[in-house]
Amino acid sequence: MNSLSAEEKHYIPDLNLNRERLENEALARLGVLGLDFQQLEKYKRVMDFGAGACFIERAAKLNGLTNITSVDKNPLPPALKGAGLNYIQAQGAELALPDESFDLILENRSGLYHSRDEMEASQILYELLRVLKTRGEIRVHPVTFGFVQKSLQDKFPKYGNAAAVLLAHRSLEEKRIMTELGLRANEMTMDFLKKLQSDFKFSASNERVKADSNLPKEQEEFLRIVKS
Repeated sequence: MNSLSAEEKHYIPDLNLNRERLENEALARLGVLGLDFQQLEKYKRVMDFGAGACFIERAAKLNGLTNITSVDKNPLPPALKGAGLNYIQAQGAELALPDESFDLILENRSGLYHSRDEMEASQILYELLRVLKTRGEIRVHPVTFGFVQKSLQDKFPKYGNAAAVLLAHRSLEEKRIMTELGLRANEMTMDFLKKLQSDFKFSASNERVKADSNLPKEQEEFLRIVKS
């Protein structure tokens, strides 16, 4: 059997995942967005955008929550068919869902993270805002969009090299580079969003997760986008 790509490994579910591991995986994905199951319960309809193997919805169901809809560009994995999931296969720029359908959208290393240019990021954001209710919010992690990261890594190869090293193995110099250029990437992302605000009607801010999250420093922030 051919080896799987990183994207395929993210997408294909682990059939041996017990409840504890499933919940831990879901909580890790929620934690970088400043959320947990108790907080999810406050929202009427939640979209997990780029859900992959639906870790969040599957774990939420085990905790009595039925308000999650999983959306991904790929078809539902065969192993999850018949699991009673609220699964929708759709591209980020063409969701084919009614306007103002969701109170909260979770965007964790999905479309905006993989965006190749400003046009693609704008199209994805427009669709997410379209299906988001007024005063609803989108929570995005990481706070830097993909095309911004790529432009900086092309300009500063050391930034790309440092990003490719696992956090625990980075040298002091690599950590300095990641901090310095990471801040610049965040600023560039916010500048990009400011250009869109007059057309899309939203506010955007960087938020910190709760202090006791035990997350690495680079994962302590998420982007909160609120529809006006």
